[in-house]
Amino acid sequence: MNQPIPQTQSSLHISEEVLATVANEAIRDLKGIHRLAGLPAKFAQKPVKVRISGGVAQLDIGIVAEFGYRLREVCEQVQNAVKNSIQDMTGTAVSKVNVFVTGVHLPGQE
Repeated sequence: MNQPIPQTQSSLHISEEVLATVANEAIRDLKGIHRLAGLPAKFAQKPVKVRISGGVAQLDIGIVAEFGYRLREVCEQVQNAVKNSIQDMTGTAVSKVNVFVTGVHLPGQE
């Protein structure tokens, strides 16, 4: 006779550090970004801060933009790239991606 196969419950937990790494990689090659930058002190010292609540992630990301790019468009690209990458790679829903432009890199500036 066929006996029912017992069903097991399992869960998957993805750390905030993993989501931060995915976010870093998602924006690495976007045009208009010079580098990641530390967030303002009231948020965190790291360039990417992740909070997970109820299985949904919220991210704060600090960037230094390249001079000559439209900041709104750069920020929207960051938001879309991060959200899509995290959701595609981990299955974690993303409710918000806040982008903080902490500076602008001028040509010839180091």
